[in-house]
Amino acid sequence: MSQNDTKKLIQSLLASKNLNDDTREDLEDFEKDIENNNLHKDDEAYVKALANRLNISAGAKRASKTKRDSSATRTKAGSIDWQERAVIAEARVEELENDVTNLKEEIKGNDKVAQTSPQESLDKKELQDLIDQLYDSENDQLQKISNEDASAILKKMKIDFS
Repeated sequence: MSQNDTKKLIQSLLASKNLNDDTREDLEDFEKDIENNNLHKDDEAYVKALANRLNISAGAKRASKTKRDSSATRTKAGSIDWQERAVIAEARVEELENDVTNLKEEIKGNDKVAQTSPQESLDKKELQDLIDQLYDSENDQLQKISNEDASAILKKMKIDFS
């Protein structure tokens, strides 16, 4: 059903005398949502189910088979029966399934970006300090430090820059 069809259906419902004030207010809000191109599928399903229950079509009120059939299918005009709830629930499930699919795609995209992102940049000053503790560049030779100190410096370099 297009939003234009839904708008016509809402207008037909509003022309009906069988609605309570809350339902009228909801329908008027739905009209505004259509104008803003922001009508949810579950709201559209609600409008369609309400029109079916009240035997109202987009053009004018449909004639019911008999008064008995009409009154049997009607409950309080503003309330939602189980059929309407089912239609609304189906629309909501479809919307949620689309959301889940979109989120899965977004996660896949984020994983690809994370895999292709460059390595963390090394802190050059910190690395240079560690190298200077091991190597004397002025004399072009290793510093005179214990093996334990050298081992600790190399471990730190491995942990910090791997």
